[in-house]
Amino acid sequence: MDSLIKKGYKLVVINELITNLNSNNFLKHKIMKTQSFILCMILSMYAPLFGQAAAYKYKYAFISNDSLNTVIDTSSIMNFSDNKISLLFKIRDSEINFTLKNKTNEVVKIIWDEASIIQNGKSSKVMHSGVKYNDRNSSQTATVVPPQASIDDIVLPSNSVYWRDGLFGTSGSWEVEDFFPTLVLNNEIDSATIMKLKNQTISLFLPVQYQDKSLYYTFRFMVTEVTDITATSIKPVNKVVPNNPKNKNKKK
Repeated sequence: MDSLIKKGYKLVVINELITNLNSNNFLKHKIMKTQSFILCMILSMYAPLFGQAAAYKYKYAFISNDSLNTVIDTSSIMNFSDNKISLLFKIRDSEINFTLKNKTNEVVKIIWDEASIIQNGKSSKVMHSGVKYNDRNSSQTATVVPPQASIDDIVLPSNSVYWRDGLFGTSGSWEVEDFFPTLVLNNEIDSATIMKLKNQTISLFLPVQYQDKSLYYTFRFMVTEVTDITATSIKPVNKVVPNNPKNKNKKK
């Protein structure tokens, strides 16, 4: 019973401190991505409650669309370009950030209802910036990119978004599952298993309409490095013994 209460209290602590960063407005998703950092702070403050924890970060590369998985770009912001569009990608814990430039003199449209993210052989419908979490599975209006213009957007699998009910009177909140584990509590997943996620891939299938023709782009990203950042992210709690007021009056 005591362990059950303690487990519930852990979730309450997380819920209370993160609720204000969660919203059904996807425009605030960038703010929510400070969640991992905040959780690390929480773990430092409440280490006795959370027990053992580990934090991980992942580095990605832009790779070819064939079985060779040829590495195309390993920079933190990856680049793609053809004669119609160019894109800059940055992969974060649970989302793909990108800037798309229309290089033509015609309108280009991103057809979101046909777009998907593929991971572990499974395809998921996507949601992007401006879509409310409640509407993540609804039809999404195409994004129009005027000639020679650029747009910034964020995309993530709609099935990675879920609602977590609150505990003990706390309010619930929207949660977003990461592509790969970034924070592991109580050895739920061992380090060796996490390290084996190297070479795993994520693909973004992005249909674009140009002059009434559909152009189908697939962008693939591979994990090239998995780093255990527990030592730098989760600091041990230093117990400070307060001064005893009686000692101040104690004669030497």
